[in-house]
Amino acid sequence: MIDKKYDFYLFQNLLVLQLLIRRCFASHRFMVPGRISAWAVVIYERQQRFNQQNVADLLQGMRGCAKDVGIAGFETNPVISWENGQGVIADQLRNAGMKCKQATGQLPSIIVCILPEGATDIYNAIKQYVWFHWMVSAQHADLGW
Repeated sequence: MIDKKYDFYLFQNLLVLQLLIRRCFASHRFMVPGRISAWAVVIYERQQRFNQQNVADLLQGMRGCAKDVGIAGFETNPVISWENGQGVIADQLRNAGMKCKQATGQLPSIIVCILPEGATDIYNAIKQYVWFHWMVSAQHADLGW
C-alpha cells in the first residue's frame, strides 16, 4: 500500500509536469497545431510505486496541457512499459520504439521516461542514447522523486 506522503509527492510531481508543458509552450501557442503521431511511456520506477492509476493521471494531465498549447495526438494511447533500470537502457528505448511502430505503424514522436529519484545513471544513459543514436536533444524535468 502506498502511504499518503507518497500520494502527495506524486500529485505534486504531476502538477510540476503539467506546469513544465504549459511554461515551455505558453508563449508559443502553435499557429499550425503540432501533432504527435505516436508515443510511448517508459517507466523505470517500480510498478508498486508508479501503478496504472498513476499512469492514467499522468496521461490525463499531459493531454490537457498539450491541448491547451495546441499539440494534438496525445489522444491516442501510448505504448507503456515498466523497465528495470539495471538493464541495457538503449535496448529498452529501442524496444519501446519498435513496440510503438508495431502498434501504430509509426515510430514514436516522443518517448516519456519516468525515473526514480537519484537515477543519474539511467538519466545519463537515456541522454547518451537519444543524443548519439537519434541525434536529437532531450528535455527533462526533475520532479523531485
